[in-house]
Amino acid sequence: MDPLAEPESARWEPCGLVQMEAMRLGTLPIVAPTGGLKDTVEDGVNGLWTEKEMTVEAVIEEESVSAISQALRRAAKLFTEEPAKVVKMKQAAMAAAAEFTWSNAALQYEAIFQ
Repeated sequence: MDPLAEPESARWEPCGLVQMEAMRLGTLPIVAPTGGLKDTVEDGVNGLWTEKEMTVEAVIEEESVSAISQALRRAAKLFTEEPAKVVKMKQAAMAAAAEFTWSNAALQYEAIFQ
């Protein structure tokens, strides 16, 4: 095994903590609409989605590049043309992120098991 190789989980992980950490600090995440990313980020409410899910292949696909490019243009337009909406989105992101706690997760698991 190559110690410098990218771990499989880095390419295949559909969710993580990064978007939640960003939201907690009032940064609007731009994510692909997949898995837990789609569950934690609401498009146009507390972050932005790309138009499609990203590929997991090692080869760069034009469709993925285009989707990211479109999302970045959308974010730039939102920032320059609708600053009041951006403020509301940041507030929504911070409020949503306040719910992402280990205590809340434990309570949800407890409810499921009961």
